[in-house]
Amino acid sequence: MRNNWWKALGVILFLYTIVAGFLVPLRPGIQSSTPISAKTGESVELTVQGYNTNWNESNESLRLWIKHTDEYALAARSVEVKSFGQLSARFEIPKTLPVDRENAAFTLVIDHSIDGPAVLPNALIISSESQEVSKAPWKVDEIKELNFRKTFAFPYRNILKETIRNTYFHVPLWMAMYGLLLAATFFNIKYLRRGIEIDEEKAYHLTLVSLLYGFLGIATGMIWAEYAWGKFWSWDIKQTMALLAMLMFVAYVFIRFSIEDEIARRRFSSVYGIFAFVMVFPLIYIIPRMAPSLHPGSGGNPAFGGEDMDNTMRAVFYPAILGYILLGVWIAQLSFRIRTLKWHFLLKK
Repeated sequence: MRNNWWKALGVILFLYTIVAGFLVPLRPGIQSSTPISAKTGESVELTVQGYNTNWNESNESLRLWIKHTDEYALAARSVEVKSFGQLSARFEIPKTLPVDRENAAFTLVIDHSIDGPAVLPNALIISSESQEVSKAPWKVDEIKELNFRKTFAFPYRNILKETIRNTYFHVPLWMAMYGLLLAATFFNIKYLRRGIEIDEEKAYHLTLVSLLYGFLGIATGMIWAEYAWGKFWSWDIKQTMALLAMLMFVAYVFIRFSIEDEIARRRFSSVYGIFAFVMVFPLIYIIPRMAPSLHPGSGGNPAFGGEDMDNTMRAVFYPAILGYILLGVWIAQLSFRIRTLKWHFLLKK
């Protein structure tokens, strides 16, 4: 057991990812707000739809603002709670904007003693026909003393909602795949330098598990795409390049069975495996950035990064990567041992 601690750790981290990824709740958030536009000098009533909210409990503690920046904010003059997840708020818009623009976007901020704060970026676009700028009316209602609550819950993101949980499966699978491919490349290089067959065999089995992880990554990405983009597969540049990268490693597997001479097969597959590993990065990370893409981090679309992933998510995300890597190494090791046992059995016959 002393030498197998990493296997137990991999299983524990995998189970932790499954349990936490599916059972940890999302923090309360704002789904929508209507209307989405208004004019200066108007009285506008916003109808707000919440998610996982408890606005009907302790509704006297509800506070709402629309803010352009932290410096310019306007508080709601009245709030009416209609249910646990719906309310209306009336705002008296000043006759001038705080900035020299015809239109300005304002973020909706809601604070509640039970749910804590929630925001909806660009909730209201206010337009002005006047060229006059007046900052004073927007500096009266300061946003302060928010009810931040320390709970182990995942952040609410308006577009992702519950699908944010796929962050612990789709992304770590790809990260683990890169780690396993790096290990396979190490053994391929080692084989080319030393000519020891066992090194090439280890590279082959690590690549097989990497291929499995890659196709699982594509499958989980397709599920995410259905909810976020409306289609499982839209031939987005990121999807296409990821599929092409996986097909390169499918070709690697076929190469190992298509060359009869064993030494030539091992040398060629090692060289091809190194080439395929090097090509993964331009295919998945460089080319998608050069074309329009729906995928975060590609084609000018902002990546899902530090501002979106808080410490609660990191507490699941990073253990998931390590867990998938350890399980992948274990699966590759089992596959290698099964192949070795078959060899011994055939030699004895």
